[in-house]
Amino acid sequence: MRRSFSGSVGWAAVAVIAAAAMLATAFVLALGDHPAAAAKAPTASATNALTYTANTVVIPRSLVRAQLIGIAPGGVFKFKRAAGPLAQLKRGKVMLLEGSAAGIVTGVQTTGGHLIVSTKGATLGQVVKSGTIAIDLAPDFTKAFTAPIDFPDNGASAARARPVVFSAPGAPYLAAARPADAGSLAIQGGSGSWGYSISGSVSGPHKLDLSGTICLGYRGADDCANGPASAVAVSIGFSGTLDLSKLSGDVQVANGTVDKLSAAFGGLTSQFKMNYTFSRGDGDVQAKFPPIHVPVGIDIPIPNPYLPLFARVQLGALLQVLSKPAKNTVSHGAMSAAIAGNASAGDSGGKANPGSAGGDSASGEVNPGNQGLGISLAPLGIDVTLQAKVGIALGVSVANLMAFTDLTQTIGQVQSSAIAGGFCSSYLGVVDWGVGLGAELGGGILGAQLQKRWSLVTKNYKFTEPGCKPISS
Repeated sequence: MRRSFSGSVGWAAVAVIAAAAMLATAFVLALGDHPAAAAKAPTASATNALTYTANTVVIPRSLVRAQLIGIAPGGVFKFKRAAGPLAQLKRGKVMLLEGSAAGIVTGVQTTGGHLIVSTKGATLGQVVKSGTIAIDLAPDFTKAFTAPIDFPDNGASAARARPVVFSAPGAPYLAAARPADAGSLAIQGGSGSWGYSISGSVSGPHKLDLSGTICLGYRGADDCANGPASAVAVSIGFSGTLDLSKLSGDVQVANGTVDKLSAAFGGLTSQFKMNYTFSRGDGDVQAKFPPIHVPVGIDIPIPNPYLPLFARVQLGALLQVLSKPAKNTVSHGAMSAAIAGNASAGDSGGKANPGSAGGDSASGEVNPGNQGLGISLAPLGIDVTLQAKVGIALGVSVANLMAFTDLTQTIGQVQSSAIAGGFCSSYLGVVDWGVGLGAELGGGILGAQLQKRWSLVTKNYKFTEPGCKPISS
């Protein structure tokens, strides 16, 4: 569905629904071969006769705590030495660090007497051959911690090249996470041409407050502190809350394939306010910008004696420029969105249940904000999207969520040409509450190895400044 602008603006449409759908689509994760043989794992309250694949090398918690001395972005681990089952690791094996991480080994080397293991994300079917996993959790954000997520080519076609820098391992590798506070949930950094500076605090056992800035094309790309530094720049400020009373799930694995996956998110309340400033400076304007998935998650351990399962909160943003903005263009917009209710989704034997929302409500408002008058010497059309989602993750570093629900809000703005006497804008705000399933299922609707997302509730809101034509459907 496309949204167009009538009247004096009269040019191409602004696809705000398409923007939300693009951001909701996750990265492709390759599903490897699954060995036929397996190693047995002890039975636990959350699992039923869980059996690992023959390729899986299990590193017990005690050995992780004794040997792990460094972690680095990109799934790189430094151990004191190749002790115990660590000596079995080689390229192609699946390393399972009990209670913390799982990854396919891409390289093993010894440097200065230390064992360096490089990995990439593993799916559940690459770790487990067969078994049932039941999840029944009242998320407790006082146990939350932050951890890097390995998104391939996140935020740019040419990601920033940085040397491997190891940091001392903390939660969940060496000990239980300490109680969360604003300091422990601070997130700051950059990915490609995007930057982010985010803080989180816990205002109740199930409630997480988030605020911060996500920016594109700023000089302070690692904290959004300075002004624009590229031809096109946007700064997205936001504040909001996520309150989740219950997270439940049922996962069944057979022959290295997840053939049943269901998840339910109970008592969900989420509300966010966002505002943005878009600007055009010197230089060429590129045709499109990749979305950013903030490469740090806020994780809560899901109790399981063996598998590293986590409830994770992730943030993302997207900018779409739908006309060539004139030099010295400045535009602003703001939006609020809220959802409340219950959501669920599932897939069994390739037959997908596209999800449901119970007791649901969604509301929102879009407006120019209070950041001053915008100006453009030519007609301008942009989409700005913010996404907040919570889901179930296998390992602290893997990008893919097995199941999730999200609040996605998009502002579509058209700004009239100042040359033609227009100093006004029209806005279309879209609130989209969705659920999704990850690339864990081997067949059916998810056989394409992509995350699948369904919109449960979608609502549109409009605002037109005096003198401008409204956005039309």
